[in-house]
Parts: sequence; C-alpha cells; structure tokens
Amino acid sequence: MKKELRTRIINEGTVDTKNYRYRIVECSDLESQWHEIVRIKLEYLDTTAAVDAWETVEVIK
Repeated sequence: MKKELRTRIINEGTVDTKNYRYRIVECSDLESQWHEIVRIKLEYLDTTAAVDAWETVEVIK
C-alpha cells in the first residue's frame, strides 16, 4: 500500500479506489486497543458477501 493511500484512509476513514473500498476500524480486547485497515472489493458492496468479505490489509498499533 502506498504511503499516500494509507494516510488518506487514516484521515478520511473510508476511501474508495478503482477496485476496493478501504476503511479504518478500531479494535480492542481486554488488554489493548489498535486499528486495522480493511478492504473489500467494490462489487461485493450491498450484497450478502459484504458481511464477511472484508480482509485486513494492515494493523496499526
């Protein structure tokens, strides 16, 4: 992932590219918190595949 795209995702929260939608999500457990950048193919949006088709691209601690 290019540095410019990563920065844009962090600043805007959700970014669409030609093929993917990227989002930053907050994750936590009992001991810590972190953020993940996840993506999904645009063709999966508004389908039942969107429920579990998100893939983690980067973990930010």
